[in-house]
Amino acid sequence: PFGKVSIPGKWERGRYLPNSHQQFFKNQDSTSIAISMALTNSYEFNRDGALKGYDFAKSFYDWESEYLEKQKLKCGIEELNKENGYIIYKVTAEDGHERYFLYGEKRGVAHNSPVSIPGKWDRDQTVEFLRDMFVK
Repeated sequence: PFGKVSIPGKWERGRYLPNSHQQFFKNQDSTSIAISMALTNSYEFNRDGALKGYDFAKSFYDWESEYLEKQKLKCGIEELNKENGYIIYKVTAEDGHERYFLYGEKRGVAHNSPVSIPGKWDRDQTVEFLRDMFVK
């Protein structure tokens, strides 16, 4: 109900988590992605809907990274784009497993796209994939 997302490449639809509005997809090399879209005012830090674009994405990152760091996960921004209203960041677990996230906002809709890559893509490929999916 909040729009469409085009995922580059071939992907198979997986499970859907209604409480987080996440639709999971997996490709042939076992890379998985979840697409989640929700109204920006559904987040506790933006109940009035005042935050838009990059300001929303940055607040989303700050809010989420605070929680993740309490879980002993390391967070770091890989790319931010004020003009297109998104942040891409990496979360690293103690065991070295990495997951990349894109947080962005378009027309009052929050986009949250985590990608889990089993060693097939490098950092640049992952960032480019997320950027292309959000900007196009």
